[in-house]
Amino acid sequence: MNNFFETLTGGIMKRIVFLLLSLHFALYTLHLSSGERVIFFEGVRQLGRGGAGIAYSDDPTTFFYNPALIAIRKDLLFNIFNLRIGISNDVLKTYEFYDENKDELENFDELSSERQQELTNEIIDRITHYRNRITLNVPDFCFVPKSGFINIGFGLFAGGDFGLKFKKGILVPKIQFWGSADAIAMIPVSMKIPTPILPGKIAASITPKLVYRASIDDELTVLEFENYDFDLQPGKGIGFDLSFIWELNDRLRIGGVLHDFTRTKISYEEVKDGTTTVKSAYSSYINPDLSIGIAYKPKRIYYWIGKSVSFPQFITLLVDVRNIFYKKEPFYEATFFKKLHLGAEADLKILKLRGGFYQGYPSFGLGLDLWFLEIDYAFWGRELGRYPGQIPEWNHMISIRLSF
Repeated sequence: MNNFFETLTGGIMKRIVFLLLSLHFALYTLHLSSGERVIFFEGVRQLGRGGAGIAYSDDPTTFFYNPALIAIRKDLLFNIFNLRIGISNDVLKTYEFYDENKDELENFDELSSERQQELTNEIIDRITHYRNRITLNVPDFCFVPKSGFINIGFGLFAGGDFGLKFKKGILVPKIQFWGSADAIAMIPVSMKIPTPILPGKIAASITPKLVYRASIDDELTVLEFENYDFDLQPGKGIGFDLSFIWELNDRLRIGGVLHDFTRTKISYEEVKDGTTTVKSAYSSYINPDLSIGIAYKPKRIYYWIGKSVSFPQFITLLVDVRNIFYKKEPFYEATFFKKLHLGAEADLKILKLRGGFYQGYPSFGLGLDLWFLEIDYAFWGRELGRYPGQIPEWNHMISIRLSF
């Protein structure tokens, strides 16, 4: 029996070590059970300020937050290259565990059966609680000319967001992995709308987009994982987004975006291994979803009736409400805070300071603007369950951007 245990655990441990060593290849994406996940590449700037950016974004991810903003830009936006890399805090915890037990993991066969059992239990007790996630976005190429009455931009974006989680099994631990890789070409057409009655400037945009997606979602035992063939199933489709921005004055903006308002159809191809069909062809849909936001630069803050203090003009306050139409999380009290994004940004020219609350969890961000080179960092929490406090996930992301 001991020999059986040692043989079994030895084989399992070799595979677990293999997975820990190759963890940087594991990526995770949010799994939406109602239709396809909306393709929405979040910016590091916005993540640092609680994820808010519907009414105030000035980087390539403007194409996702609100393409109508390109109509009120004063300057050219030409982004040559942008690399964004993000990891969940659980990746760091998993690596910390591996680093602490590196020698024993790599020489597992030489340990006593008692220590093998202890280490196996440790892995099950600690690692199975971690959801390891790594995100990569590149190149974020986009071009938007100086604004006119009609403004047309072009953007090419690609990103992978996959993940891995160890799970307890009856005899052998299991591995759950899921995710997708997305590529999208977007051509926002934005136009200023005359406002003889309303104050300020209003612009609206329609954004045709060509979507390419490859996805995977599976669960295996650690004994099956080493010889598993990762058969990504590719799909493609054409969709449209609608958006608007209302700039009432130089201090207040209101915006909104309706993603996939035509209900984008994604057609997935058949996957074959020789003549055998591994995965059948099928179609799925990205359902329409609405997000709205406000950006405000207050002149004064009132703390009592008739009492106020001046407010620094380099600080912008932001509020977004996102995923309003998501059917699995209807808009009511328990889920409201998961849809809410609150943030603030202090623009000190070269240095940017950001903070806020992403789905009820605090966020923090820093940015360095060195003319054509911009470096940004964000730390934030997100909710993987239905309401804040259920399944929190903490993340880090950094971006390096070359633009003019």
